[in-house]
Amino acid sequence: MRHGAVRTCLADDTHAFDQTDQQAGGGRGFDAVRQLKDHEETRLIPVVAVTASALDQERTRIMAAGFNAYQRKPISVKELLRTVEELLLAHREAGA
Repeated sequence: MRHGAVRTCLADDTHAFDQTDQQAGGGRGFDAVRQLKDHEETRLIPVVAVTASALDQERTRIMAAGFNAYQRKPISVKELLRTVEELLLAHREAGA
């Protein structure tokens, strides 16, 4: 059975971005990104991790898990929008 994030992405052909909170539900963000990256249909969808952790080692762990970007809480809307714009542009340029 596929994770909910994968089902959501597959159900919407225009879905080109996913954001997940790392600590929500016991860190299910890692499970969600693993599921997305394991499926051909969703592998290229950019995923941004959102976390309250300010530790460099946590950022390293998040990026190694397959996330495309990392945002610390509290979220800066300006920074988040810039990150999303950059990811979506790269996603389009990759032909995804």
